[in-house]
Amino acid sequence: MDKFDKDNAVEVKCVRDEYIHISRQPCENCGKINAYKLHIQHLIHSENRSYDVLETECQYCGHQKCFTFDITDYFQELGKQLTATFKDRDKDEDLDWDSET
Repeated sequence: MDKFDKDNAVEVKCVRDEYIHISRQPCENCGKINAYKLHIQHLIHSENRSYDVLETECQYCGHQKCFTFDITDYFQELGKQLTATFKDRDKDEDLDWDSET
């Protein structure tokens, strides 16, 4: 099974898009639709890009296929949201919650 293939990575905006894409791909061996189920997932950073690599297996015939998704935009947006969340949390920790108001 071919693994990480950044040259043919599918650009997605969210995790849901990955699963929609996979569900629409017919198994290369038996031809059934919605056949591939997740086996292993990897996050790879390469050349300032982020990739989600999903190793799948056909639930009907056992054929294995690897899908590579470019999640750079999604990953960067998630990072911004996490940074903002932790900044807000740090502000809350500075407050004296035990004092009477």
